[in-house]
Amino acid sequence: MTLNDSETQARIRRLLGSEAMRPLVERLDRRLGKNVDLSGSLTVANASDETIDAITGLLGKPPSKSGRLTVRLSDLDEAVAGATGVDLFTAISVLLGRPPTHPATAKRLEQERWQQDRQQWLKECPDLPGKIRSLLASYPTDSELRRVTGSDRKAACQILGRIRDCLIRLPLSSPLPLPVFATETLGDAHALDADQALHRYLREAIEKLWGKLGQADRWRSRDVFARVGIVLDELSSTVLVMNLRPRSGGFVANLLNDAAAVGQPVRITFRMLRQCPLSFDPRHPMVSVCENPSVMASAADALGPESRPLVCVEGFPSHAAIRLIDQLAAAGVTCRYHGDFDPSGIQIAHQMIVGHQMQPWRMGATDYESASSKSNLKFAESQTIAETAWDPDLQCSLQSRRISVLEEMILDELLFDLQRQP
Repeated sequence: MTLNDSETQARIRRLLGSEAMRPLVERLDRRLGKNVDLSGSLTVANASDETIDAITGLLGKPPSKSGRLTVRLSDLDEAVAGATGVDLFTAISVLLGRPPTHPATAKRLEQERWQQDRQQWLKECPDLPGKIRSLLASYPTDSELRRVTGSDRKAACQILGRIRDCLIRLPLSSPLPLPVFATETLGDAHALDADQALHRYLREAIEKLWGKLGQADRWRSRDVFARVGIVLDELSSTVLVMNLRPRSGGFVANLLNDAAAVGQPVRITFRMLRQCPLSFDPRHPMVSVCENPSVMASAADALGPESRPLVCVEGFPSHAAIRLIDQLAAAGVTCRYHGDFDPSGIQIAHQMIVGHQMQPWRMGATDYESASSKSNLKFAESQTIAETAWDPDLQCSLQSRRISVLEEMILDELLFDLQRQP
């Protein structure tokens, strides 16, 4: 007889396919799925009278009325083979339409196969940086990849490859909009759209590699991606500009020159700076850069078109601000920076003065010490002060006094500096 023999299949179903035999079949499914060895025994607990009668009838033994029936697997195998012509394992496989399965064992074996595939994939990436290799060894989890791929291990490896391709480019030296980054890296402008699983995986990978944002900001994907130079929204990334005079030509340059003629602050977007890059004469007047919009508003009110060129980064600089600063630097325009004397203000100042090679503007220890008498604002002992490489004494003075001096407290001095020289 063969397994394709319909008579054989019919005999198996008649012998083991009844409702009374279901408890035995379920136990055999788990037992044979874990171990095909037939040397042991198997117990069916809480068996009904019908189940006991069916099993003992199959074995040719008197029925037990205890409700707990223990049978030798070798006896079952012999009885099934005699009645159907196939062994017990084969008979159960035919009845279930699949090989016997022990859930815990099957799960463990599946997990091992997934882990083996991941390790093999990692071996095929010999030049992967260590921190990215360590991350991708366990993230996304195998269970997560099984869920999104329908347990397709090949598709899972493709996802890992796409995350790898993104991470090895980060952080970007020059900011890029998300669709542009996705196109350049993955060949698909929509691969990292917010509704794609890859968007979430990359966002979480960035947090794992570059640290999480504060609890209040963690939900903002825009801020997470911004940390590595990816602009999630070209229109919400802006920078405030006043009296900047780029070389004419192009919509943005004309807009800034027209606004400078009347001393009017203008907000420009990352998109505008990307699509219409600005160029400047290297003899363009020094550009002052401040942290707070109130400085620019005061300069517009007090000086108007007579104010020196001014850029406001509004706290930690946006990608639009960075792009503008890069365009000024590329043209050889000198910039100077002033911000708040407090822990976050010094972090921003370090980024501007050290990172973007600006000149310090009233950002020395003597400036701070003379202005601190105007303030009664204290910052916490637990807050640390970033290194002030342009004036090491400033860091010491801040740590000693722990008084915050905001730009608004020295507006008169800043406005004096912004007056055009006769």
